[in-house]
Amino acid sequence: MNENNEFIIIYNTSFDNVGLERFTIAHELGHYFLHGDSEEVKHHESRAGFVSNDKREREADCFAAGLLMPRILL
Repeated sequence: MNENNEFIIIYNTSFDNVGLERFTIAHELGHYFLHGDSEEVKHHESRAGFVSNDKREREADCFAAGLLMPRILL
């Protein structure tokens, strides 16, 4: 969140990977919808390809996976 209370997602566009781009955005939306009132969410940095022991990061990953998973695969 910025000083105007707007939720902003900034991500690296140098990777030519649409799946990674979509997952990154969905992951950050997970933080917003699951943890939006938290100070941690207001200024945090995530890195692709890492495994975290942080419960909030795992929850955001699960949110993203659920949002993006094609219904036919469920």
